[in-house]
Amino acid sequence: MRVLFLHVDFLEYETTGKALKDAEDVPPSKRKARVDEALVCFITAEKRDEKHPEAGAKAAAANIEEVAAQVGTKRIVLYPYAHLSSSLAAPGPAQELFHSLESGLVARGFEVHASPFGYYKSFRVAVKGHPLSELSREIVVDAAAATGREEDSEAVKAEAKLVSHWHILDPKGDLHPLTIKDGTIGGFDFRGQQRLEKFAQYEMAKSRAVKEEPAHVRLMQELELVDYEPGSDPGNLRFYPKGRLIKALLEEIVSRRIREYGAMEVESPVLPRSVSGPSVCGSDAEQEGVPPIQRVLRTVPDYEGHGAVVQAAPAAPLRAHALLVPRGTTRRTGRAPPAPGVHDA
Repeated sequence: MRVLFLHVDFLEYETTGKALKDAEDVPPSKRKARVDEALVCFITAEKRDEKHPEAGAKAAAANIEEVAAQVGTKRIVLYPYAHLSSSLAAPGPAQELFHSLESGLVARGFEVHASPFGYYKSFRVAVKGHPLSELSREIVVDAAAATGREEDSEAVKAEAKLVSHWHILDPKGDLHPLTIKDGTIGGFDFRGQQRLEKFAQYEMAKSRAVKEEPAHVRLMQELELVDYEPGSDPGNLRFYPKGRLIKALLEEIVSRRIREYGAMEVESPVLPRSVSGPSVCGSDAEQEGVPPIQRVLRTVPDYEGHGAVVQAAPAAPLRAHALLVPRGTTRRTGRAPPAPGVHDA
């Protein structure tokens, strides 16, 4: 679900016709309205909201309550708006979500005005213009939040079986073995180091419980610093110009401090086991048994002077951190193709 929040002096709207043939008939008294001094919520219900519309409505109500508290109003306008996303929910689930959202906000003590669903409307709006008068949010409800039950990932399950030994290395070079019992850590004096103690407790207790979305997720999106990358694996981020600049400055500071400590940097490659998409890998059957590094390098155009990439010969052992590329491999030369094997990256 996507929401555009506007803190307004007024909003006026009037229906001009049905956008959906099956839209509920609206009495003349509700075909036009004016609402003064309100928080207007332009809302787009998305395809992913169809699985858990009630959970989505509950999450949206919590977000609306938070924004309303920030701008100081108890009057809400819910305005269905199908122009904030290209992946729209079907009319039935979307309308169910809006009804649940309206009921949820009324239960929270808000005065709610809901514009008709499934209608074309003309509208006029006057936005107040203060820093919080225009906000946008993307609200995502996962299965765990919807069902009230969080499923541990395979990585977390495997971590629970591990036996780990923890130490703190202080600036003098002394190593302090740590122990934990009933949530209390022993082996190091944490006086004046409360943040370090909290971090150590989190890591040693192996707790991965998340009760609510961290505040920085909303802030990084609203400030246009960082966002999730839908075209990549979960957790991978897209850095916008301001975010990339901040990231680069932090990297520079950290790198300088590392060198001041007398350390040196190393860099390790990211070698995924497979990469989806026909431009990189063949079918699953073709990829079965192919070493990870070959699966990454699978298809490169085979034109004159550009050697075959993989599987031209039995795979030879490779060090995961180095690839040697013959000079001139990617040039369109008239020389004979190089010997079979892994040549180009």
